[in-house]
Amino acid sequence: MSPKKIKVLWFSNTPANGAEFLGLAKPGSGTWLRTLDVALQERVDLNVAFYNNCEINFKYGATHYWGIPRYKSKLQKFFGKIGERFFDKVLDEDHLYLYLDIIKKVKPDIIHVHGSENPFGSIIGKTTSPVVVSIQGLICAVLNAHNQGLGERYLKVRNFKLDSIKNTLFPTNFNNAMLKFKGMAKVERKNLKNCRYVIGRTDWDHRMTRLLAPESKYFHNDEIMREEFYLSQWFPPMHDGRRIYIHSTADNVYYKGLETIIDAINHLKNYNVKCTWRIAGVKADDLIVRILKKRSGHRFPSDSLVFMGMVPAKQLIQSMLAADCYVNSSNIENGSNALCEAMLLGMPCIATHAGGVGTLIAHGRNGYLVQPGDSYSVASCIIDVFKNTSISKSLGEVARSEALNRHNPEVIVNDLIAIYRLIINGRP
Repeated sequence: MSPKKIKVLWFSNTPANGAEFLGLAKPGSGTWLRTLDVALQERVDLNVAFYNNCEINFKYGATHYWGIPRYKSKLQKFFGKIGERFFDKVLDEDHLYLYLDIIKKVKPDIIHVHGSENPFGSIIGKTTSPVVVSIQGLICAVLNAHNQGLGERYLKVRNFKLDSIKNTLFPTNFNNAMLKFKGMAKVERKNLKNCRYVIGRTDWDHRMTRLLAPESKYFHNDEIMREEFYLSQWFPPMHDGRRIYIHSTADNVYYKGLETIIDAINHLKNYNVKCTWRIAGVKADDLIVRILKKRSGHRFPSDSLVFMGMVPAKQLIQSMLAADCYVNSSNIENGSNALCEAMLLGMPCIATHAGGVGTLIAHGRNGYLVQPGDSYSVASCIIDVFKNTSISKSLGEVARSEALNRHNPEVIVNDLIAIYRLIINGRP
């Protein structure tokens, strides 16, 4: 007789696979959580709570979804947006009563909070159900490294756009984001301090939680990637050898090290090496690109850059398979899912040794590691894998083999359920 299904309640920044039902599914946004939802929902009684425009409760597949209204009325929404935009307000225990109401309705055996940076951690110590927190990115660490690459000089550069009244009258800057991070980091530290159970995936987040959640029990559980990346495989592309093609996936944020990419391109140009560098996740009119242009002036390598924006998995894979290598340039990272997807494809990868990346890449075995901001080393590693096909193939083959083991969906789901049962039974 199989054991009874355990009832699990997730609190998440996204509706996981419920995004499909709501028509909110976006390329590259929260995709690993959608994948885990689908893989887990037949094995446990899964419930997902998330912020939504209005209160909503629905079932999609085998999962129950609970939408939490961020605002009760249009007037409250107006003043709430004002507070977030101009006073850098962050949520803490503002909606604790709503979280507790969902917990009361679901009656879960265990609660799983995805991300230490969100306000859902305020339920710790307020419910009889055990709570485990997954470490995604740690805001306090992001805040510490936020200005590492570009410094403070460009924090207040604003991105004026004429595409909407909001962007025209109230253009954003990264100083606002940093101030908001400060508030989120304060909430994060408070919640983790009282946390008893955490789930992570890198040596770095393990070390960080020993500091931030010293009384917690740490469990290791990797993440499931998008199915398409398991099914495709990189081979050295057949180019004419006159130009190097490079792919990166990043975000419109201050700390992803895109300035290192710009500098690396210029180093390659100085040695008459032509390249095309495609960057997914960033658009040409994004604020970070405006800052990079301001920083570089006439040396901004427009002719070597292609900003792809957010693209679906199929288009992303096409770009990656056509590239000679993948570069992760971030100044702070836990375990980059974009890098993991590149390794799954079997690409030769070059990555900054930031945060938890060292858990993914062993220098010279399954990729190359460089120091954050070391654009010269990035450029030289690119040339190395481009000129030495045997090296690039070897790095990629080992990367793919290890990534297939690390991101094995069946193992990940079995391990997660085992973690849930250990915590529920009080035997961690």
